[in-house]
Amino acid sequence: CKFVWVGDGFDPDNDLAFSIYLNREIEFAGLGDDFIFLEHQKNLDTIFSITDVFCLASRMDPFPNVVIDALSHDLHVACFDHGSGSAEFLKRHKANASVVDFVDTYEMANSITQYLNQKDKKEGVNLKILKEHLDFDKYVNYLDKLIDQSVAFKAHAQKITNELLKSGHFDAEFCGGEGDAEEKCRRYVEYGLKGIHFYNPKIGFSEIDWLSKHSPNNPYIVPLYEAIKQENIETHPVITLPTQTIHKPKIKYAVHLHLYYIDMADYFARYFANLAKGYDLYITVVKKESIAKVKDAFNACGASHIEIVAVENIGRDIGPLIFSLKQQILDKGYEVIGHFHSKKSLDLESGGGDKWLNYLMDILIGDQTNAQDVLNIFQQDDKVGLVFPEDRNTTDMGENKAFVAELCSHLSLPVPTQTPIFPMGNMFWARVRAIKELFSLDADTVLQPEPLPYDGSYMHAIERITPLLTEKNGYKYTTIYKKGMAWK
Repeated sequence: CKFVWVGDGFDPDNDLAFSIYLNREIEFAGLGDDFIFLEHQKNLDTIFSITDVFCLASRMDPFPNVVIDALSHDLHVACFDHGSGSAEFLKRHKANASVVDFVDTYEMANSITQYLNQKDKKEGVNLKILKEHLDFDKYVNYLDKLIDQSVAFKAHAQKITNELLKSGHFDAEFCGGEGDAEEKCRRYVEYGLKGIHFYNPKIGFSEIDWLSKHSPNNPYIVPLYEAIKQENIETHPVITLPTQTIHKPKIKYAVHLHLYYIDMADYFARYFANLAKGYDLYITVVKKESIAKVKDAFNACGASHIEIVAVENIGRDIGPLIFSLKQQILDKGYEVIGHFHSKKSLDLESGGGDKWLNYLMDILIGDQTNAQDVLNIFQQDDKVGLVFPEDRNTTDMGENKAFVAELCSHLSLPVPTQTPIFPMGNMFWARVRAIKELFSLDADTVLQPEPLPYDGSYMHAIERITPLLTEKNGYKYTTIYKKGMAWK
């Protein structure tokens, strides 16, 4: 037997990390004449013409062309199971091959040896498989069909794009992305036809919500296009700011800030200074020694009463509100509570977390006029129970389904099949009566130890059920939006 390795890499004169040791073992075993290492070859036909077995040593490879070349020479192929797509193909079609357990080199050697020693070499088997399943003419015909499908897809997508742009309902600025309005709209359409729903196409229209109600089993559509045909293009109420209100709010309200990152105290103090004076401010921190420093940072923010509470680092931002501040919020007659936290989305690309936080704060508070507008929403409509920012990004139930179902059972809420429209980032203004049952949740059940997973927890579930709870209590929710703003 002769072993021929084809490809660059074996260089015992210069490679002191591996090649020199391999070369020594070959010589020590007296196999110098039996191992041949060739450099990269442009064509393997000559080598394959004198070969009995092709061994694919790859541990991770999709379906290398060299396997097809080996089959075209009717060679026995040896490879590792789960190491390449070739293994699946060879097993499925009962090829003349040795597919051994992953990285079991002893089994690989035994299988090759057994094949070389057996009389029946199964000649013609691999050639037949090649002609039936890897014929190049069939491959080209398949590509032709794909091209025809792609051309038809592009034409269909362009037709829908033209109609959406003509309708005036697609908001390119809100949906975002690269390019002009037509490019943004075409991208939205093509994604939808492929079953991908990343972004909402206009304010007041949620892709995920519309699909769950109108097309739960077929995501391969363009929701806004279908909604226009049904003459129903709103999935939820949205208020565009500014509202031009002139009266200062006269509601009794409090603000909660979970300040995990103490270095962000001044950032929030600047925003809170724009709120109508006379509110009560509750700040939760995770270190007692930071209380004095935090209090100094908020002394001039306009709050009538400031209370800073040290809490355990558990329950993220919502846990401190509904458990550590339960008595303060429920017993002091507040009509509305604002919930904020020092969000740093470290998983987002550089600067993404800051943009998201700025977006949320600029809409929920912003300048004095904006802050007045937001709080007046509750004063002007006593049925509004929850206000949170409109978001162009979509999100699904993720890993939270079981947690949502359990909370819904506890709170007597209908279990949603898909994630409701909810305050992404979990910052909002809420009428206390609209969310009062959150304060009845059992801390021993919902407070999970840190670190929480990226997705899938009671904390993520609480975010998603807050609008459902609002509606159950006879109130409604609305999103708010400032034209020209989008965090991503």
